[in-house]
Amino acid sequence: MGKEKIAYTLDSYAILSYLKGEKSAGQIKNLLQRAKKGTVVLYLHEVNLGEVQYIIHRERGEQESEKLIAWLRACPIKFVGIEKKITSLAAKIKAVYPISYADAFAVATAIQTKSHLVTGDPEMKSVESKVTVRWIEK
Repeated sequence: MGKEKIAYTLDSYAILSYLKGEKSAGQIKNLLQRAKKGTVVLYLHEVNLGEVQYIIHRERGEQESEKLIAWLRACPIKFVGIEKKITSLAAKIKAVYPISYADAFAVATAIQTKSHLVTGDPEMKSVESKVTVRWIEK
């Protein structure tokens, strides 16, 4: 029986750090390369993708945001849509922890997919008891 692949859920912070070429971009690039080879599984919730899109749209314009979202959709990432279980779990997480609603979807996705949450967002320290966090450089 083969070794089970490690799964990771990317949050908006992780994606944006990659797109902006920040210090942690190399870590995200490495995960994308490993996902392409099939050695890890990457997840991203549609709510977090939407957050990335509006931020890039605001900073670089609509055309650039559309181009980057199309590129992301072509990456070796499994996109998670709106599902009752994840929506309910995200709402419960948001009710208890001081994180944004979009971040609650990343946490809920990580829990539901039994994956590690990849982030550099300091707000996520509050959910370390709920999910395994893989911290990226700031």
